[in-house]
Amino acid sequence: MNYRYEKLSVDAFRSESESIESRGWQINYLSFCLPQNKHKAPLVLIGGAFQVFHSFVGDVKAYLPEFPVIIVALPGQSSNQDEKDASVLSLSDYADLLADFCTQNKLKKIQLAGFSFGSLIAYHFSYKYERLLESVILVGCSIEMRHGLRQLLKTGAEQMQPLLSEKIGDAIAQTLFNVDFHEKTGLSLKLVDRLADSVKKLSHKDLADYRANSHRLLNENVPKRQMEVKALIMTARYDHFIQPHESLAVSKLFPNGTFALIENGDHLVPLTSPKLVYRSILAFLRDTSIVSDGVVVGTQAKKVSLRRRKLERILTRPLKVQISNVFGIKIEGILQDLNSQGAAIQLDPALNLDLEGEGIWQLECDEWESPLRGYLEVKASRASMIFYRDSFQFYDHINAIMKVAV
Repeated sequence: MNYRYEKLSVDAFRSESESIESRGWQINYLSFCLPQNKHKAPLVLIGGAFQVFHSFVGDVKAYLPEFPVIIVALPGQSSNQDEKDASVLSLSDYADLLADFCTQNKLKKIQLAGFSFGSLIAYHFSYKYERLLESVILVGCSIEMRHGLRQLLKTGAEQMQPLLSEKIGDAIAQTLFNVDFHEKTGLSLKLVDRLADSVKKLSHKDLADYRANSHRLLNENVPKRQMEVKALIMTARYDHFIQPHESLAVSKLFPNGTFALIENGDHLVPLTSPKLVYRSILAFLRDTSIVSDGVVVGTQAKKVSLRRRKLERILTRPLKVQISNVFGIKIEGILQDLNSQGAAIQLDPALNLDLEGEGIWQLECDEWESPLRGYLEVKASRASMIFYRDSFQFYDHINAIMKVAV
């Protein structure tokens, strides 16, 4: 591998990136390596849906003293310059492109780190090309999709359209950041606002790439097998997008893996607590203990991950409510509990309903000024609704309802 840069510099991220052609597609990348580290397997970074090259400046600064670092942007990812429609590519195709990237650059082994959507690409690469891996790092990874997340991705794919995207910025920001626990995670609400604003400014290509990523997640079946590669599967306690128990399930496919949980973080913990993530990954790469202030592993991490409800529900008065959708389906029930993330409703047992509702449903009560909207799931005549928070005014709305309901 011929690395372009020996040192980290601003010019590296301002200059045109390197690129290769692979199977008719363009792969863009930035490569860094100190002369004394050329013999080491490089750390290859694959970002999430909105990550551009310059968002990895801190990563390069942290890892470059000890390892070669390569940031890769595959077709359809931010910072990739291929104008072709990447929606035809599957996650398995992405793994093939990355393998060809390794072949063309004569990389016999790599250390691969994937973040959010990038973690699924890294997982597929592990599944197909484990022989090329010295280690793999999966941050915020899930291979099973719960009902609420599936519906949320469908809503996002529908609304990530020109002229509509301005309406979904607040929803995307509240999906990726767990605003309910911002005091515990140290999340700045200004950062949430900035993400919401950035979504509203996405280009037509960015919107198309986001829709394509959503459809990949919705339509592809993720293969499973036991993999022997050294692995780090990392999650965060307050990640409500890819929940900790979902990352825990991924870790069970890596018997030689380490499962680590950041105690005060959410899905975007690499953005809000980058030094903690860098320190954990470096410890893993050095084969030293990952345990530190704010990071737990093993049994303790598993116990925390299995506590699926992080925000306690408040028991309510037995209010009569109605659940409905745009197709005219109406279900009556009694409100049981409520918080800013969702509600439980007891239905008539005689209905004997089991249902995974498609699309957005409404929860109404005569004592409320306006309904709540969200995603519905019914098991054994007990309905659960996860709220769709499409604006920051939602919190005023839910607080007013909770005063009435309790």
